[in-house]
Amino acid sequence: GALAQGTDTGAPPASAQPAAPAPAPPLQPAAPQAPAPPAPANQPAANAKYRSKDGDLRAGALIGTTVYNDQKQTIGTISDLLFDKENKVVKAVLSVGGFLGVGSRLVAVPFADLQVEADRVVLPGATKVSLENLSAFQAGG
Repeated sequence: GALAQGTDTGAPPASAQPAAPAPAPPLQPAAPQAPAPPAPANQPAANAKYRSKDGDLRAGALIGTTVYNDQKQTIGTISDLLFDKENKVVKAVLSVGGFLGVGSRLVAVPFADLQVEADRVVLPGATKVSLENLSAFQAGG
């Protein structure tokens, strides 16, 4: 007699591929709203991690960002941004020192000293020790 090539167990063979999902319809750009909500911090901007499509810096993307020195060493994290009476950012409050956020302290540095690059923020010439030696930042009036 003829030999069967396989037996039907009622289950799909182990090598069967799952059905491919239906292709998603092309995304249509949403009509602009006024004002447009800021993009979430984890969503990359069109031209850089920390900038809007128009090139403006995004506070929400900067806060929580690790700050490096020009030796590519981690020296702190941006905790807050301080604005003057003309609504211009004048200082960045950095969380420095400590381990995993325990024992860290806040210090303020001139925002103009920060170099916001496409993928990171640099404070040239700074070290963990130099920042830890700054006066502690105190919030409140």
